[in-house]
Amino acid sequence: MQEFDNYYDGNENDQPKIIHEERYIPYVTYALAGLNIIVFILELMKGDPMDPKFMLKMGGACTPYILGKGEWYRMISSMFLHYGFKHFFFNMIALVAIGRYIEIYFGRVKYFILYMVSGLMGNLVFLFSDLLLSPGGYTVSAGASGAISGLFGALLVLAIDKNTKHLFPLPRVIFGILLLIIPGIGNSTINVAAHIGGAICGIVIGFLYYYLSKRNNKQTTY
Repeated sequence: MQEFDNYYDGNENDQPKIIHEERYIPYVTYALAGLNIIVFILELMKGDPMDPKFMLKMGGACTPYILGKGEWYRMISSMFLHYGFKHFFFNMIALVAIGRYIEIYFGRVKYFILYMVSGLMGNLVFLFSDLLLSPGGYTVSAGASGAISGLFGALLVLAIDKNTKHLFPLPRVIFGILLLIIPGIGNSTINVAAHIGGAICGIVIGFLYYYLSKRNNKQTTY
């Protein structure tokens, strides 16, 4: 990927400004990755992260426990759990690789909101799909994939912004989003519902941020 030389930062009352990547440290991205690392180490210390029963005990998302027992904390806790090293490793690579650019573009607070809400929406779509498609055979879901899918969805904004589209060609971004979804279709080990929900949420929030920023910028020019 080309150097991320300069681009829009959503801070400073949503006024556009040019910043340089080498001067910007994506603290939120690193903090999220660090939290995931800590949780994964705890998983390894306490049991087998490949065991659904253990993951349920650790806070994995499971429809009967969330809707039936009211354990809504699982909607968040499951976002920081991972089924084994491979699942954890590739999610963290994606988080750091993509997250830092989204954080630079939108700013730390908006980025954190986008990440968390995308993860929650991914889990919400998972709950509904589990109710409709798996009655009586509920699964235990875990992973940051819904939130990370939201980051990929938000990349569409960078792909159309004239200041950043040369770094994020639209066909590549669309291809990346499809890669998140298509391999999971028909694969019971991949929570494709969370991927779809997270990606759609990221697209909506990303373009909402973009629209509001553009509107605010136009208002300040009069």
